[in-house]
Amino acid sequence: MRYRSGAGFELALPDLTVEAIGWNNEGDISQLGASLAVALAADRPLALRSRAEYFAGDTPLRAVLNGITATPRAPA
Repeated sequence: MRYRSGAGFELALPDLTVEAIGWNNEGDISQLGASLAVALAADRPLALRSRAEYFAGDTPLRAVLNGITATPRAPA
């Protein structure tokens, strides 16, 4: 069993969006996690996006129990 609690913030400006989230897992796995996403759209046809995660939130519990971590999939 795993319980997750966390908090985050989002800054949304006309050409810049920043999202940061932090969480704590309790139960069978006690591990901190975090996510940071930045999107820059200075010129509408061109947008730059970056994302990083530590202990990805969508990692299956069975994988975590076996020492495997996951990385987020790139948006389609």
